[in-house]
Amino acid sequence: MKTTITEFLSTILTYLLKWQFPVCKFLNDGLEESEIRALFNSSGITPTNELIELYQWRNGTNIVQGTMLDDIQIIPGFHFLSLQDSVNNYSAMKNDKRWNPSWFPIFANGGGDFYAVDLSQSTGDTAPIIGFILGEAEQEIEYQSLTTMLLTFCECYENKVVFRTEGGYLEMDDDEQAEIALKHNPEVKFWQS
Repeated sequence: MKTTITEFLSTILTYLLKWQFPVCKFLNDGLEESEIRALFNSSGITPTNELIELYQWRNGTNIVQGTMLDDIQIIPGFHFLSLQDSVNNYSAMKNDKRWNPSWFPIFANGGGDFYAVDLSQSTGDTAPIIGFILGEAEQEIEYQSLTTMLLTFCECYENKVVFRTEGGYLEMDDDEQAEIALKHNPEVKFWQS
């Protein structure tokens, strides 16, 4: 049974490769742990072990000017930010009244929405994931950790809840995804409604 961020992401990547999604050629190689820690430290951020593992797997997406956002999604609607892009977005948002300075963005939709790690609740190993939606009054925890988020999406890929449309786009059945998310994130109120 898969249990790590690396295993979940590698499974997701298998589907994206099979479907010949362009994102596969835009993913950067992973970074060494020392590089990851140095970049976080220079920004005054203490990363979780999950974040270290995430950026060791791949350093996000290399977004070339003119790239269509649909071509770089790794989960439906969102692309994986490189660590430098995450730090840049964090620096740009941390003083915004809509943003909590303990949130560190890792996935973006290109329109101002993010999935961010809430480092104020870090255990050192894990921290909850906030679904930041620009324009919403309240930003809620959506996943207990990065591990449970990626487990949720991994299972969605495996069960065809996330799928490739005939037009070649990444799509998801939101109702079925919510059931899987609740199963893996039973303490999160967001999925209990």
